[in-house]
Formats: sequence, structure tokens, C-alpha cells
Amino acid sequence: MKKLIIGVLAAMFLLTIAVYAHMGNDEYLGNNYGMIDDYMGMHDEVEKVLETGTFADLENLREEYNMPVMYWIDNANDFELAKEDHEIYEQTPNKRFGGCHNW
Repeated sequence: MKKLIIGVLAAMFLLTIAVYAHMGNDEYLGNNYGMIDDYMGMHDEVEKVLETGTFADLENLREEYNMPVMYWIDNANDFELAKEDHEIYEQTPNKRFGGCHNW
């Protein structure tokens, strides 16, 4: 029984080390698809680009942060669709599912 307890504790210790080893490792998360780590700092900038910017502005933001921000937007047409979706999202009255500022 003592060996089992020691084994379980050792396994938990190793698992904890593995989890902490990957925390903050950009490569492990695929270079932070989206805005995982710097979410709050980038949120306002991304929102401004969606409200008043262009696809070129989004590309500049991606280069500035060296992150694939909104990686699913590949071209200007997709960007315009994303802007329309964002506008609808912002006007959604449902506080659980809509609006960036309704958290």
C-alpha cells in the first residue's frame, strides 16, 4: 500500500512538472492562435481594426504582435465579412453569448 501511495504521489508530481513546463510556451500552443496570452491588451486594438480598419491594418497587427490574430481571415473579402459579423455580435442583447463588452 505504501508503494502505491508513493507511486501516485510521484505520478502527480511529474504531471505537475509537465504542465508547468508547457505554460507560457508559445510553440506548444501553435504560437497562440488568436489572442491567448495577451488577450486583454490586444482586444481593444483588434476591435478598433474590426470597426474602422482594413485587411491591411489586420495584417499589420499580426506582424506587430507576431501572432496569427484572427487567423481564419485570409483576404479582404473575409475581413469585410468578419466586420459585419462583429457589428452583429456587438449589437446582440444576450449577455451570455453576445457583445464583446457584455462579459
